[in-house]
Amino acid sequence: MASASGVAAAIPPPELSFAVDGALILRELSLYRTQLGLPEKKSPDFGKLQIAAREKVLSVSLTTAVELRAVLAPYGAEAAIVEAIRYIPIIGWLIAGGMSFGVTYHAL
Repeated sequence: MASASGVAAAIPPPELSFAVDGALILRELSLYRTQLGLPEKKSPDFGKLQIAAREKVLSVSLTTAVELRAVLAPYGAEAAIVEAIRYIPIIGWLIAGGMSFGVTYHAL
């Protein structure tokens, strides 16, 4: 998923990179929750979890772009750098792709 994010960041329209990153991360988090058998927030099984386990499940239960944006807020400065660098032909695309890969990899 991080590689797909890096490729999308190398393509010049900046909106494409943000949209792809958000969609990839949210889809992958959903897959992780399913594979790990984590209960949904409003399910009866969630209420049966210990408080510490509930907190951990909530920390990985991002389901909307707004929640994801809040988690990725510390990477805002990096996103601005990526957007500035993106307009340098070839080198800028490679750097933007690498930075986007790193952020997505770290987020997942």
